Amino acid sequence: MERLLVKVNLNSSNKDKVENPQTNAGTPAYIYAIPVASLALLIAITLFVRKKSKGNVE
Repeated sequence: MERLLVKVNLNSSNKDKVENPQTNAGTPAYIYAIPVASLALLIAITLFVRKKSKGNVE
């Protein structure tokens, strides 16, 4: 009976580790991709607006 309890405890602790986000392997790529894409879009829009205000874009 004691062995059965030990096995149940091990299984439940493994399940907790899987559900715990701190033990996940790495950070998802979109966490880095979203700010980089936003910054690139902001720079592109800024450059386009500056060129258009100077009259270089028809």
